[in-house]
Amino acid sequence: MWKRLIVQIFNMSSPARRSEIVIMLISVYQSGKAENTNDSKELLQLLLRIVIANQQFVDYKDIFQPIRHAFTYNLELIDRLIEIGDFRTAESYCNEQIQMNTNGEYDWSYISRLKHIYTQTKDQQKLILILSKILLKTPDFEDYKLVVSHLPHDAEFKKWRNMVLANARQLAIFDKKSADFSLALRHSEGDVKGMIAYLDDKIDYECITLYAKELLDQSPELFIKKLLEKPDAYRDIVLREDDNAKLNHSLEKLYSLTISKFGTETMLLMVKQIEIRYRSWVNLFVKYAIEKL
Repeated sequence: MWKRLIVQIFNMSSPARRSEIVIMLISVYQSGKAENTNDSKELLQLLLRIVIANQQFVDYKDIFQPIRHAFTYNLELIDRLIEIGDFRTAESYCNEQIQMNTNGEYDWSYISRLKHIYTQTKDQQKLILILSKILLKTPDFEDYKLVVSHLPHDAEFKKWRNMVLANARQLAIFDKKSADFSLALRHSEGDVKGMIAYLDDKIDYECITLYAKELLDQSPELFIKKLLEKPDAYRDIVLREDDNAKLNHSLEKLYSLTISKFGTETMLLMVKQIEIRYRSWVNLFVKYAIEKL
């Protein structure tokens, strides 16, 4: 109740009066902060909001400290420190909260801010370390390439790489970026068989077009077998309803490449055999090819 009243008074006040309210609240907070009561913590959180609203954060930033379990407040404080370029303090607060957290899920918001800090400060060593943690949860191929280029490819690296890939594959059915990542990783390693093995219901046709020519050149029989038999990705099923022209663009590209490799007669024979075997369960590529042929 008291917080609502203070906010109402603050909102109705003139700029000069607002500054006086800030000074008064700081005085009240500092006189009672040693007691570390819930009221003191709530006042500090309110004070941050008011100081930010009054554009005085730079003047009073040293008053604010993280509060354990005050997740929203802590992130707002860290974001404001990053905004004004106080990266050292922001980094310190992020690491402090990570060390204190008992639930690791809360770490990720602080870890993502550390990534931003180390990117801005160009601290390559710390950036590589934090990216190696982030990649275990959020696949990003550009970040992966950066980490790979700076880590020794030893047993620990192999273990980490396998964990990153396993996480990406687990997320792939729901997340396109993760699906694309898993195929890009296999491609970066020159693993043609691994790439073809991944052409399943987690990989959409748009992604397949990126590697289709190369896979057709290196392993045509395995590729076409997998392409004709794969279940459709859920994303492609949705895309058929939402943007069929975009889907057909990918299917046409795959169709042209396969026709160029196998010829019309061979392709017709292969898709007819699949149609006989799967009937109405043929995938979108097979349906497209049948219509074209």
